[in-house]
Amino acid sequence: MPQRSFKIGMLLAFIALLASSIVVSHPALAQATPTAITVGDTIKGEITDKAYELAYKFTGKKNDLIVVQAEADPDAKQALYSAYLRLLRDGKVLADTAKNYASGLILRLSKDGDYTLIVTRRDGKTGTDKGGFIMRVSIPDELTDGSTIDITRGEEKGDFYSTYYSLPDTADLFTLTYSITKGEPSADVAIFKVSPDGSTDTVGGLSGDLAGGSLMINPGESVFYMARVGVSRYDTNFDFSLARAAVKK
Repeated sequence: MPQRSFKIGMLLAFIALLASSIVVSHPALAQATPTAITVGDTIKGEITDKAYELAYKFTGKKNDLIVVQAEADPDAKQALYSAYLRLLRDGKVLADTAKNYASGLILRLSKDGDYTLIVTRRDGKTGTDKGGFIMRVSIPDELTDGSTIDITRGEEKGDFYSTYYSLPDTADLFTLTYSITKGEPSADVAIFKVSPDGSTDTVGGLSGDLAGGSLMINPGESVFYMARVGVSRYDTNFDFSLARAAVKK
């Protein structure tokens, strides 16, 4: 009987040790408790080998159009250029930037409530990228037919390279005109359509030493479109306008 008790005790100890090793080798998140943020906030963070995933939580409303940008922090000693974003609700992944790092994360929210945003790096725990990032959660300005948005950068450097604009009601042919009103000729403009899962497909753009230009987009169907304008953070006193016009058939 003592020998049998000894064997049972050894078996239970082995099972306990095995369970312990499983828990240690499969951590859920490098950061377990999400940091509360608000739509409109700009946040700075740092990805390290120990903190390879950072979690944030914000409250959104149904039909809100959310754009999440995560770019390299220009003020960090080491900057992270490959931030990977995931947006979740109730543990389910709604959108990520696995295929379109440059476009940010874009999604129209389907419900009121809390959403979790994960910032990590390529390959997560096994990745090697480290450094500081700057992130913004925002609702972009709308550019409707017949409207113009004028942007004045001023003396201060910008926080982000890219600015996003939504192009609602894009079932009909329209043009988008980019004009530099102050500063050196430079263009980095893209128009892309957005799928329900947040993935993007570029349909037109302007780039190079241009003082301006126009793009004509013929959607052909009722889909959702966005425009992105890139301007160097250090390009101060750089003003531009973005105008949209319907094309009469």
